[in-house]
Amino acid sequence: EVQSATPVLWTSGILSTVRESIGLQVTGIDPAGDFHTPIRNGIVAGNYISANSRNEILVGQRLADEMQISPGDRVSLTIGNADGVPQEAIFTVAGLFRTGIPGYDQNTVIMPLSRLQAITGVGNRASSIIIMLHNRDDAAKVADALQTPGIKSLTWEDLNSIMLDLITTALGFYYMIYIIIILVVAVLIANTLLMSVFERTREIGILAALGMKGRQIMLMFLLEASALAVAGIVVGVTAGYAVVAYVAKVGIPIGDDTAAMAGQAFALSSKMYTAFDPVQAAILSLLMFGLVALASLYPAWFAARLQPVEALHTLN
Repeated sequence: EVQSATPVLWTSGILSTVRESIGLQVTGIDPAGDFHTPIRNGIVAGNYISANSRNEILVGQRLADEMQISPGDRVSLTIGNADGVPQEAIFTVAGLFRTGIPGYDQNTVIMPLSRLQAITGVGNRASSIIIMLHNRDDAAKVADALQTPGIKSLTWEDLNSIMLDLITTALGFYYMIYIIIILVVAVLIANTLLMSVFERTREIGILAALGMKGRQIMLMFLLEASALAVAGIVVGVTAGYAVVAYVAKVGIPIGDDTAAMAGQAFALSSKMYTAFDPVQAAILSLLMFGLVALASLYPAWFAARLQPVEALHTLN
């Protein structure tokens, strides 16, 4: 079930250069940990650190731009130890990273876990241990198994409850919009079929006079409505998939400032990306087909009730 377990130590500190100082979060990590792969892949300048990097740190790109820091620069970092006594040391900036989370990139300095433990004097202790699983559905079970006195075990859902509640609420509105759109389309198709019945009254009368039964006429219009529904679904899903695939690649820019504001509550990149959900597409397609079939029942029933004599006397 468990893929890896990575200890992390967090503390506050002050980063100083010859020009200015700023308060920020100092994070001690295991550089080889799987959890920190986004940091490792997000190096935009310089190099990543190793567990043996005693006096090297990583700085977020937004923070580096604000303080005019480049890889190779030496900076002063002041951190309080376990007794609250400030400890100052000089570090070399090994590299700059960009995670796409503006709030994190602007307020974080990263160093090896062992180095931060030594500065703060906490021994082998850590602020938390992040456990990665092969299956996220096992998170609750693993959290319950780890729950012991003195240890607080939280799942990814607990840590992101605000974001998950927001997504659930948004999905509720989306489903309401979906239903409204589908109902409008169903009504339009029903109206189109009803107009088709009026325009083809003589044709229906001829078919009835030639021996076609009412249920056969009704089935003919139901099949016509089904063909329209299937064609619309195929075209809609194809066009929708093409748009989603394009936006998934290029993203929708929302701006760094907007992302930074949202990032105070949860992680949000400066771009939004789409993802095609085949299950949702299938559900909406089946719902659309079902509503169209129901909407076409009245026009088909109306056509089946036409009497041959009355239909043949109808003028084109």
